[in-house]
Parts: sequence; C-alpha cells; structure tokens
Amino acid sequence: MKVKEVKIGNRVKVIESKSLFFGRTGLISGPAAHAKGSRNRSKEAFWQVVFDWPLGGMAGRTVIKQSSLEIAELGESRDPRLEIQRK
Repeated sequence: MKVKEVKIGNRVKVIESKSLFFGRTGLISGPAAHAKGSRNRSKEAFWQVVFDWPLGGMAGRTVIKQSSLEIAELGESRDPRLEIQRK
C-alpha cells in the first residue's frame, strides 16, 4: 500500500508516541522551516499543524516533523469527548 504524501489541507494524526501531541488530529496549514528552537537542521520536512480541539492549555497549533504524522483516517474523532459518548 502506498503511503499518502502529507500536504497542505490534509487531516493528520500525530503518531510519535514521545510527542506531547500524540494522538491529536488536525489540519496541515503550511510548511515550516524547522521546529521552534531546534538547532538540528535536518533535511526532514516540518509542517505547521492546527489541532481540531483544545486540550487543557496545550497549544492549538505547533510545528511537527513529517515522520511524526500520518494521514488521518475518515471517521477519526475530531473531539475526544465524542469517543467517550460512543462507548
């Protein structure tokens, strides 16, 4: 199966388990030069992600490297409260 390319407007999910944003979904709003405060200038692409739902004071948007993202599947919850209601 071919992996879909991340691009502006895609709905994505953070899959990096060590990330503070693990499991959150959002939209790609555009490319970013590098992660905020990062001194490592790798060739990996970084993206600006605007999250779907607020999470107790956590950022509503951030810069995340492409390898930490995957295209979100249709039907993935935009709001975790909806998941609780379904159970």
